[in-house]
Amino acid sequence: MTRTKIKVHDPGWSLPFYKNGLFAPFFLIPRRWPHHLSGFLSFFRPSYPLSSEAQTRERVLMQRSQALTKMIFLSLMAGIAFILQKLEFPLPGFPTFLKIDFSEVPALIAGLLYGPLAGVLVEFFKNFLHFLFSGSETGIIPVGQLSNFLAGSVFVAVTSIIGRKVGELKGLIYGLATATVISAVVMTSANWYVFFPLYSKLIHWTVTGSQKFALIMYGIAPFNLLKGVLVTAIFIPLYLKLQPHLKRRLSF
Repeated sequence: MTRTKIKVHDPGWSLPFYKNGLFAPFFLIPRRWPHHLSGFLSFFRPSYPLSSEAQTRERVLMQRSQALTKMIFLSLMAGIAFILQKLEFPLPGFPTFLKIDFSEVPALIAGLLYGPLAGVLVEFFKNFLHFLFSGSETGIIPVGQLSNFLAGSVFVAVTSIIGRKVGELKGLIYGLATATVISAVVMTSANWYVFFPLYSKLIHWTVTGSQKFALIMYGIAPFNLLKGVLVTAIFIPLYLKLQPHLKRRLSF
């Protein structure tokens, strides 16, 4: 007598029948275990360690996933920084060409989470987008964007290095304060020796002597110090609120 299986409507079970209609054991034989028993039965299932090749493949896939997550996050931060840079505004008592914005905030977040290089990359793409969509008054050499990139990169890199090394709120405050001073010093020297001569050569805007000294020492230097203080005042409460959510959702 030939034995065959006839499947019933439930896809999880089958009944053994003989061809003449009589079935041999009259109990159900499961083709797969029900869902509510799979977890219990997996406790008794032996687990075998992954081979070295499988471990390597799993490690590569994890690294690619982390790299993709990082790239998407940095792109998002650069886009937000570009939008914030477009919302710049002048401050009373300062020269009209000095405008403040808070585009360093996304770069600081990226730098503290992924390291100073990540923050510098956000600053680079922010200024690249600004040059691409807004152009530059100095033509093909974007002096304004270069100045903003240098100031932002120094500020973000110093803050990220000190904040990540010291840790906690104390390290963040110490990093921001140090970055404010260093950025002001660097930009004072850069404007004196690099950017003002470039403006003079490219658009024939020449400031020399006591006028140049007064503009840099009483205009640009205090402006950079004040901007650092304002960015610090906005960034600290924002980062402390976002930090737990960012670390929980991002892979490092």
